[in-house]
Amino acid sequence: MPVGSKEAYASAQYWSSFNNIIDDVTAGVESIETDFNNVEGANVYDLSGRCVIVNVSADRINDLNKGIYIVNGKKVLVK
Repeated sequence: MPVGSKEAYASAQYWSSFNNIIDDVTAGVESIETDFNNVEGANVYDLSGRCVIVNVSADRINDLNKGIYIVNGKKVLVK
C-alpha cells in the first residue's frame, strides 16, 4: 500500500474488512543498515526480491529512490 493511503484503503469496500492496515514502509523490518561500505559490486534488490541494480557502485546507491533495499543479504535504508 502506498504511504499516505491508509484512510482510502480503510474506507474502500473490500479493504475495509481488514483490521490491520499499516501505513508504514518499515513495518515488520527488524533492523536496517545505513552504512554503504562494502557494497561495491553487490546486487541491489527491492523488498519484493526484484533486482534493481546489478554490480552496484557507491555513487549509484545515491541514485536509488528513498526506501528499503536488500544488499548483501542485509536490509539497507536509503534516505
